[in-house]
Amino acid sequence: RTVWSIRWIVKILSNNPQVEYDGVKIVMLSTPTAPFSFLNYVFVHDQFVNSEDFLQIVEHERTHIEEKHTYDLFYVQLIAALLWFNPAIWLLLKSLKTTHEYIADRKIIRSGYSVSEYQTLLLRQLISNNSYEFVHIFNLSFIKKRITMMTNKKSGWAGRTRVSAAIAVMLLCSIVIVQCNSAK
Repeated sequence: RTVWSIRWIVKILSNNPQVEYDGVKIVMLSTPTAPFSFLNYVFVHDQFVNSEDFLQIVEHERTHIEEKHTYDLFYVQLIAALLWFNPAIWLLLKSLKTTHEYIADRKIIRSGYSVSEYQTLLLRQLISNNSYEFVHIFNLSFIKKRITMMTNKKSGWAGRTRVSAAIAVMLLCSIVIVQCNSAK
């Protein structure tokens, strides 16, 4: 499946026009496809190029490029190809994609774009999404989680203290259990 996806992307690269915009290579697709990035390329349906959403789309995908998310996904996909029978690897892959989207969303919001406009863009992408199976497909629950994460505030010192206390208690309990078992 990974090899098939890479072949599909190479075919898209060779069959569609490319332009450079603000240091990013944009591949303009004639078929309706959700925007995505791969290595240093951003793939966008050509109807978005002249829209007001284009800048937000490019900035979102630029974050994926700058953070080298393609390499992360490729590495985990290779592990998944070897350990396909382990359900944990599929959860890791899903979690990695989710984390990548949260990182890109946070960077867009911090760069000064309106939260409500960006959330509206995500919903419009969901409604008009006709993407292929290989591309990261957004679904309603995932978009809902992303929108919720955009409006959540980061945990303060109290939240960090609770997590630290929970970890300390867990470690202490583990040590006690190990010591009790070794005494027997």
